[in-house]
Amino acid sequence: MDTLHMAVAFTQFCQKQKISHKERVHLLEKAGSLLALDPSPYEKELQALPRHYPSNWKAVSILDQEYPKRLARISRPPAILFTSGGTLAFLNAPFVIAVIGSRRPSSYGIEVTKRLAREIALHKIPIISGGARGIDALAHLAALSYGAPTAAVLGCGLDICYPPEHKALFQRIEQQGLLLTEFLPGTAPRRNHFPARNRILAGLCDAVLVTEASQSSGTLITAGYAADYSREVFAVPGSILTKHSQSCHDLIRDGACLVESIDDILNVFSSEHEDCF
Repeated sequence: MDTLHMAVAFTQFCQKQKISHKERVHLLEKAGSLLALDPSPYEKELQALPRHYPSNWKAVSILDQEYPKRLARISRPPAILFTSGGTLAFLNAPFVIAVIGSRRPSSYGIEVTKRLAREIALHKIPIISGGARGIDALAHLAALSYGAPTAAVLGCGLDICYPPEHKALFQRIEQQGLLLTEFLPGTAPRRNHFPARNRILAGLCDAVLVTEASQSSGTLITAGYAADYSREVFAVPGSILTKHSQSCHDLIRDGACLVESIDDILNVFSSEHEDCF
């Protein structure tokens, strides 16, 4: 039995039994590792699993050295992460930023995101996002194009491509970074998965940059988690004549740092992370 199969069986069992994240972590800590768990409670789940999973899939428990340190410190960390692609090591880099925003950005939002994400990537700062249409995709593409590592945090299982038109993008992300999720293989995207995904996104980073978002955007959920986790929140202002920037203006009004250029981000963190900049 390998770690991935044990992780899937353990997670399936915990979901069926409605075992909380906190209790899952306790069970792992009590055993010492995933493979040290007594497999007998999970025999039914183990027997139903496929013999093989893709070779680039991994399961990382909160006890593992490569589990992201920032994420481990949030109030409700996932006991297990499922990943596809490379190592998680870059998520423990000195500085990691999440770039997020609207799924339907304006031409202004597109241009601003491309410019800022490019400048961040040129500093080789890891860029994470949610793999969604719009701003998320632009952020990932900038990292891929300019040589920065990137991770897409999914609201579904690793074997589900959502949105479906991002298959090529996700394949590129797997080659240069990784896909990451707390959801089991075979889990379809559902509306309630994305707030859960957003807490992971906020937990993985030092700062969240919102480049454009309307008041109905789920981006505010991520920004809210970021504030709860004492992450820095940055927002790009836009026109008062359009709804596209309403959330950014609200965030700035509530204390987010206004961003006009990469310098506004670097100035906040350069004293803490001189080696990064």
